[in-house]
Amino acid sequence: MRETAGDGNKIVIVYAITLLAVAFNLRPMISTVSPLLPDITADLQLSKTLAGASVTIPVLCFGIFSFLVPKLSKLIHPELLMTISLGFLAVGGVARSFATGPGLFFFATFVIGVAIAVSNVLVPLLIRVKYARQVALMVGLYSVMLSLGPVIAVAVSRPLAAVPAGELLTGWRFAAGFWALIVAVVLVVWVPVA
Repeated sequence: MRETAGDGNKIVIVYAITLLAVAFNLRPMISTVSPLLPDITADLQLSKTLAGASVTIPVLCFGIFSFLVPKLSKLIHPELLMTISLGFLAVGGVARSFATGPGLFFFATFVIGVAIAVSNVLVPLLIRVKYARQVALMVGLYSVMLSLGPVIAVAVSRPLAAVPAGELLTGWRFAAGFWALIVAVVLVVWVPVA
C-alpha cells in the first residue's frame, strides 16, 4: 500500500506532538521536589545538606552528561537513545517514589538527572534533523513546553500529595511518582512513533 502525502503529513504532525510531549516532561520530576522537600526530608530523615543535594544533583548531571550526548548519538541512533533515556527517566521516577532511605532516593535522583541531561540535548537535535524547514517554530514550541512542564508540576505537587492513593504511594511519593507515570505514557507513545 502506497503512502499518500496526507499520511506523510499525519506522521510529521504526530511525531512533532510526541516530541513536544517529551519536552514537556523534561523538568517536572526535578521541579516537583522543591514544594515537596519538607515532606521528603521528614520522611527520609535527611539533613539540610542532603535535602539541598536532592535539588542540586540533577543540575550537576546536566552540566556533566550533556557533553557526552553528541558522542553517544554517533554510536546509538538518536531516536533509540531517546527511548532509552525516557525508559531510565520513568524507572528512576518510580524508584525514587518507592525509596525508603536516602541511598535509593539519591541514586534514583541521579538516574533522573542523567536521563534528563541526555534528553535535553536530543530533543533539539531531533528537531533540527526532522524539521529543518520549521526549526524556528519547533524550537519555539519546544521552549514553551519546556517552561510549561515545571510550572504545572509545581502548581499541582501539593494537591497531588493530598490524594489518597493507597498504602504504598501516599503524600510526596504519589506526587513525585505521578510524573513517572506520565513519562511512561509518553514512552509508550514515543516507541511506535519513533
